[in-house]
Amino acid sequence: MKILTETEFISICSSIRRILLVNAPAVDVRLPWSRWQQPVGLIKIGTLLHTKENDVRVIDCLQVPLNNRLTREKVGQLTIDSYRIDLWRFGLSPSKVISRLHEWQKQDWKPDIVLVSCGMSFWWQGAMDLITQLKSTLNIPIVLGGLYPTFYSEHATLYTNADALFVGDMPESGLVVPDLTIYNPLPLPRFAGIHLLNTAGALTSSASLRDPQEVAGEVQDKARQGVTTFAFFDSWLGPEHRQPLADTLAEIITRQITRIRFIAPGNFSPRLINTNLATLLKQVGFQHIYLHDDILHTPNQIDHFSGLDDYRNCMHALYQAGFRPRTDEVGAAVVLGLPGENLDDLTNWLVQLSSIVGSLHLVPFQFTPGTAEGKSYENWLAQRNGRFDPATLNGRTFPMARLAGASYEDYLEITRLVALLNSKFHSRTFDFLGCGLTAQLVRKSLRDQLWNPFSERIRVEERDGFIPLPIKEDR
Repeated sequence: MKILTETEFISICSSIRRILLVNAPAVDVRLPWSRWQQPVGLIKIGTLLHTKENDVRVIDCLQVPLNNRLTREKVGQLTIDSYRIDLWRFGLSPSKVISRLHEWQKQDWKPDIVLVSCGMSFWWQGAMDLITQLKSTLNIPIVLGGLYPTFYSEHATLYTNADALFVGDMPESGLVVPDLTIYNPLPLPRFAGIHLLNTAGALTSSASLRDPQEVAGEVQDKARQGVTTFAFFDSWLGPEHRQPLADTLAEIITRQITRIRFIAPGNFSPRLINTNLATLLKQVGFQHIYLHDDILHTPNQIDHFSGLDDYRNCMHALYQAGFRPRTDEVGAAVVLGLPGENLDDLTNWLVQLSSIVGSLHLVPFQFTPGTAEGKSYENWLAQRNGRFDPATLNGRTFPMARLAGASYEDYLEITRLVALLNSKFHSRTFDFLGCGLTAQLVRKSLRDQLWNPFSERIRVEERDGFIPLPIKEDR
């Protein structure tokens, strides 16, 4: 199987006319926030090729239809410890993709080459099935690109029938403003990811600020095309980005763009938001803000570089701006599944964050080889796993923590705890660490085991220094 560089891929595309880009379906145990998924990198590549006078079309298998329901189909099961976990294919099936191609052929449009993108490495089965069916229908080159072939080229060579792999980034596309009209003749998406920063490529760290006028113009143009929801897709925005973001939001507000809203999908640092920025976030129409979990971690150490006081200051600014406390308008992302984490510390952090922020979103750690973060885990993983297999490294099954000795049940318990902390009455969560009488009584009940009819006996036995035998009730 041939490995293509950026130059080789562009050279091939320059000699042909019609190019089909397909964002493959996802094979996963679940797909949270499916309505906020978008293959911006693939769209940028398509936009770049379109500017070079190629006839480009996109089929995004993960594009949520107008009814806001992404289709799914059970395709298998995973067994972890004693649990059987269903495996689903989310999005447009390969047979539906083939049907669309047949419709286009009747309209005299047939691609000369297909670029299939796989968004996450552990979604590789979706790309494999799609490529297999495409090759049974089309007698044209099929290239597989994205994170999967970049980081798992040997695996992709063995398990997919692609004619070539496009490995790495396409830096030339990093400066391109994505053009959603390449979705034509299919419906344009109602959601769009935008960036505050220009990146040379998804795998590089070099970035430069975009002009606020340019970002506001992109929002305005996409709103005219029917986009109603926007999200900043920058991987992290911190204190150094506060003023550029404020300038950008102010420019968007000045243009008086109607019927749009914004979300922050877990990439706003708690240290980013002050009173002025919070006011702008409210004015521009942010409906959901999920704060980034600012941590540095290795297999042996976890450090939070945003502390609880940073969250308190952030929430105070947001509440002053008019965001409602303890609702879905604001939440905190929490990374878990790290091999070095202590579950006592994690539980304590979750309860305290819930008290401050009101809503939590668990983000399982996803190991990605080759990245700066992933490199610190490569030796550790090799010593325990012996191989890098994307099929076994799906972060949603907490593989790194399990390799370190934790059980899957431990993380199900954490998930249940967060579900309890996030549960709402009249749209608001309960603060277990609050100052109200009810919160104080709940804490007293838990501390003194007032719910346990044998609590007094247990306290006496623990005081006298022996472990009580299980209590048997009279029959």
